[in-house]
Amino acid sequence: MDPRIEVLYEPDLLGTPRYPCDQHGTPIQHNPTQEKRWLDLLSQTEVLFGYVLHTDVRELPKTAPYLKWVQSPSAGVSQWIKLTGFSDLNIPLTTASGIHATPLAEFSMMAMLWFVKDAPRMIREKERRHWERYAGTTLKGKTVAIISLGHIGQEVARLAKSFGMHVIGTKRNIGGVEPASLGQSACIPGVI
Repeated sequence: MDPRIEVLYEPDLLGTPRYPCDQHGTPIQHNPTQEKRWLDLLSQTEVLFGYVLHTDVRELPKTAPYLKWVQSPSAGVSQWIKLTGFSDLNIPLTTASGIHATPLAEFSMMAMLWFVKDAPRMIREKERRHWERYAGTTLKGKTVAIISLGHIGQEVARLAKSFGMHVIGTKRNIGGVEPASLGQSACIPGVI
């Protein structure tokens, strides 16, 4: 690591993760000593990774006077920016856009398979300990419409295509974009 970089990380001052990749953790309740330490760390911070959930972000210019950049661990931060007043601070904020595309696209495919294979029926049959011959349907040949072909939407499209599905989707601006490059059969311009 570059000797000019000092990482300040004290997990005892952060919320306890409730599950893998939990970006917020349990609600934070600092005692006076912990709060003093937290504010001391913020006063030295130039780059902040994560959210400052228990601190009034409008106070960051005072509590973190050297803060030059905030890196979010998630992609969708626009509501957080509006709700907290972060947009008024003139501090750059970058996101992890695209990092969750694979797990969320896989979750979408699982949900499609859940219904096309009638998983609730299988669960009921298991609980009754009753198994009879059953043939579900397939995703192949079905059409999926994806609203917003960002990183996640494009990954859902790619996986859906691999299942033999017909894929259509919307993207705010499709100028110069070939639908096939997004994993689509068709791409419809739309306001998202």
